[in-house]
Amino acid sequence: MPGCDLRLRHVFQGDGRAVVVALDHGIDGVELPKPEKLLQEIVDGGADAVIMTYGWASRFGHLLGRCGLFLSITTEESDKASCVNRALRLGAEGIKAITFTHKQDQGIALTDTIRLAGACRDWNLVLMAEMIPVSFEEKQAHTPKNIAEAAHMGVAVGADLLKLHYTGSKETFRSITSGVFLPIIVLGGPRTDNDRDFLTNIKGAIDGGASGVAIGRNVWGHQNPGRMTAALASIVHHQATVDEAMMELESRYK
Repeated sequence: MPGCDLRLRHVFQGDGRAVVVALDHGIDGVELPKPEKLLQEIVDGGADAVIMTYGWASRFGHLLGRCGLFLSITTEESDKASCVNRALRLGAEGIKAITFTHKQDQGIALTDTIRLAGACRDWNLVLMAEMIPVSFEEKQAHTPKNIAEAAHMGVAVGADLLKLHYTGSKETFRSITSGVFLPIIVLGGPRTDNDRDFLTNIKGAIDGGASGVAIGRNVWGHQNPGRMTAALASIVHHQATVDEAMMELESRYK
C-alpha cells in the first residue's frame, strides 16, 4: 500500500517515531484555549502530527504547515464513506477512531472498525485505532493483559497504527510491542500536575518499544504547551533522559 506508507512517513520521522498531539477533546464539550496560539506553539515545539475534529481542522488546519493531520471521528458515526470523504477533503493522513473492547457488545465495535479499515484502505488513508479495554473510566480494566489483547484485536481488524494505554512498566509494555507488527503510540491519559511523573511514564513507554506518543490534555492543558511538546520530542526522537526532558520543559523560548 504505497499511498498509506507515504502518509505514515509524513507522520513518522526517519527514526520511525512520532510525537502526536491530540486536539480532539472539544467533541466532549471541553473548551481548548486560544486555538491559533495553541497550534502555533505545538507546531513550533516539534509535533509531527495532530488529531483534530472536522470543525477544528476545517478552521485551523492551514496553521499546521508540514505537521500531519488525523481526523477524529466518534464511535457513533455509521457512514464510513462519509468519514473517509471528510478526511480526504481535509488532506489528512488518516482517521483516528476509538474501539472499546472487553465488553459484551465488542463484536459490534470491532465490526464497525473493520468496515472503517476497509473504507480507509480504498483510499490509502491511515487508520489509527485507539483500542480501549471497556472504557476510559474503567481503569481497573486497563491491565497489561487486556491492553495486549486489545492491541491484537486492533491488528486483526485492519488498523495501520495503534493508540494504546501505557501498561505502567517498560517490561510489560515491551511484551506487547514485541508481539505486534504495527507501530504503537501511547495515549497520555488524564491531566496531571506532576510533569516529572508524566515524562517518566513517557520515557518508560519509549524504552518499552513504543513508536511515539499521542498526548492531549498533558500538552494543551499545560501552562506551556510548546515546551511540553519539545520535552516529549526530546524523549521520543533524541533519547533524552527524564532529567534532560525536564530541562527542556523548564527552559524558555530563545
